[in-house]
Amino acid sequence: MLKRLSVYFFCFTAPLCVCSIVFPSAEAITLFLSFFLMFITYKRELLRDFYQKQVLYLFFFPMLITAGVACVQLFIKNDGYYTNYFQTILPVRLVHILVNLFIFVCIYSYIQRNIEQYKNVFRAYYWGIVIILGIFGFWQILSNLFGIWCPEIETRSHLYFARDTGLSRITSIASEPSYLVPFIIDAIFLILILNEKKILLVFLFVILFFSFSFGAYMEIFILSIFYFLLSSKKEKLKFFLLFMPIIGCAILLFPDWINIAIEIISSRQELQSGFDPHDNGRTSMILYPIESLFQDNLFTLVFGNGLASFKYLNISDSNCLFVTSNNIYADLMYEGGLFSLICLLFLFSRVWIHFNMNVHVLNAKISLYIKLFLIHIALSSFYRADYATERYIVLLLIVGAFYIVIKNKYDICNYT
Repeated sequence: MLKRLSVYFFCFTAPLCVCSIVFPSAEAITLFLSFFLMFITYKRELLRDFYQKQVLYLFFFPMLITAGVACVQLFIKNDGYYTNYFQTILPVRLVHILVNLFIFVCIYSYIQRNIEQYKNVFRAYYWGIVIILGIFGFWQILSNLFGIWCPEIETRSHLYFARDTGLSRITSIASEPSYLVPFIIDAIFLILILNEKKILLVFLFVILFFSFSFGAYMEIFILSIFYFLLSSKKEKLKFFLLFMPIIGCAILLFPDWINIAIEIISSRQELQSGFDPHDNGRTSMILYPIESLFQDNLFTLVFGNGLASFKYLNISDSNCLFVTSNNIYADLMYEGGLFSLICLLFLFSRVWIHFNMNVHVLNAKISLYIKLFLIHIALSSFYRADYATERYIVLLLIVGAFYIVIKNKYDICNYT
């Protein structure tokens, strides 16, 4: 019973990892409690299968290698800033990764032995998103639209043009919109896959829209394209018959939404002629660490600068004004070099190939949603660098649950 509660607790509290401004210590506290509960109930129950081996060898193992690389870099760089990083930042991140590794093994083993509980694991995660992030986010929307009182919290909520238009991004208690929206999309997919709580889909889509997150809008657009490419003709027709009237009514009832969308798109420098990626904060955050890596020696290019070394770049280089690129691929490349990046891409490709070959044993609609969920993980990684957070561990566990369900041809839900 305690083991089950520890699993649900970890999944439910995962959204707190993006609430560092409002609750600075929440992530550390909930992670420690999850680890403690699992540690006292832990039994040697590692049942290695294809998926678990892929995650251990291609996700966690490269991070441990990268931590070892930092020991070599300490002598190569002979830098006071790097010594400070090695003594302070690296140990914290290494402990964090080891705790996440232990939790992943415990929960994955739990799902293997209790396959009927996987739905509750999914529910714990999406209800955590709805309750921790969704309710307050919806409250903020009502406050913006109707002037209802809502507590003021400090987050990075303002759009680039917010001062001129009076618009404000919905962040809930997440630190910024790009931290919020991946969780919202996670929850939307889980609800679709489990075929339940349809009213929550409307609730979550409203929050997603009012986040005014360009990354989220682009991801939804790309996912829609993949939906058409991967779905049957019948599903495409149903999509048109269902959503086109909804979109038409929304435009008629809320014509200002079109102007808002145009403003959001026109505000993006990336879409304007003569765009220089170095002149834009978002794109330069991605390019700068990669360029710094290629200017270093071959060893650093291949193996990186060490686990969590992006913060070393921030403190050692006055031109680096950020502690992350908000892009998993760029972060991993700087911290773990081409080795870590290739391992992650290889993990994505192997999982995709395996699922693409075997997901047909499930209902066609669920198979489609699972494929789109895998694509969502890859796409959201372009605007979130959260590979060391609880969210990413939960995502790995969800994909692992899909693998176990497919391998055992378990009835994922009752679709008609």
